[in-house]
Amino acid sequence: MATPANLSDLRNEFKARGFDYLPDSRANYMINAAINEILDLEAWPFLEASTAGVPPLTISDLKEVLSVTNTTTSESISYVDRRLLTSTGTVLTTVSSPANWYYEGTQIATYPLTTSSITVRYIKAPTELSSDADVPGIPHRYKEVIVLGAVIRAYMDNDDWQQVAAARQEWDRQVSVMKDSYFKREHDPGYILVTQPHDWKYGGF
Repeated sequence: MATPANLSDLRNEFKARGFDYLPDSRANYMINAAINEILDLEAWPFLEASTAGVPPLTISDLKEVLSVTNTTTSESISYVDRRLLTSTGTVLTTVSSPANWYYEGTQIATYPLTTSSITVRYIKAPTELSSDADVPGIPHRYKEVIVLGAVIRAYMDNDDWQQVAAARQEWDRQVSVMKDSYFKREHDPGYILVTQPHDWKYGGF
């Protein structure tokens, strides 16, 4: 198994593309910006995590909630906007089995309140790379996508828009491959085979 690329590895590879004149701080900024752009594209499976506890539940690295369930019964708890609850005069301190969850500042709270545990599946927020040994949350095999994203930003710094366009085209291609590897279902048919006229249930020729 390959050793994951850390910030130092990514910076060295980036500078080897012709940007060795940039100070480390500027290179680090471009690398972090490239990572954030990739991670903001999708709810990537490699960023999924879960935690459990009695609400209100603080999740320090929360970016996006995927699901909230009752830990004991596995029953789903639906999201509700806190403003909707308060606008209807709901007493948020009511204690019972939770039917809804909502954001309470940086916490996940439930209505009604509960003394039982809830389980939250969520997408983690990216952590900025600052030390040379820091490793991005993106799998190692997509190291090139990170470096290429930083390269695009360096070309933009130089107002070299022709190179920006060329690098962006390749970046788009590699990101598309990355998306397919995580989100394209292997056994989903790419077409529908029609064998009888009645197969055209929703129209046709």
